[in-house]
Amino acid sequence: MPYWEIDHTADLALRVSAASLEGLFVDAAQGMFGLLDCTSADAAPEVAREISLTAPDVETLLVDWLGELLYLQEAHEECYTAYDLHALDAHRLHITAHGQGGASVRRGIKAVTYSYLEVTRTDEGLEATVTFDV
Repeated sequence: MPYWEIDHTADLALRVSAASLEGLFVDAAQGMFGLLDCTSADAAPEVAREISLTAPDVETLLVDWLGELLYLQEAHEECYTAYDLHALDAHRLHITAHGQGGASVRRGIKAVTYSYLEVTRTDEGLEATVTFDV
């Protein structure tokens, strides 16, 4: 599995491992929706949301990306399961998130935080740790 929940005293934390920056951002999104335990009704309409962001560094871009997805999930009651990457580097992204409306979550996340945030290079690619305020 490209992501896994790690122990944290009061919040939720996720470690993500991927061969590329694109994989890291997609796997982090899938991991967050896994933590949310997000589900949609069987006949829920399909949705697509275009997201464009810029940030001073890759860590901030990752937090902003997950925060935008979290906002969209809450505001529109949608679960996202697939992502089309149009552009992504350490400072900007343009991604279309695809999913379904009529979604509910079993586990609430208030925010994506900078606590213990890190993105590091490994022999296999990249690894990130992200903490979520519950």
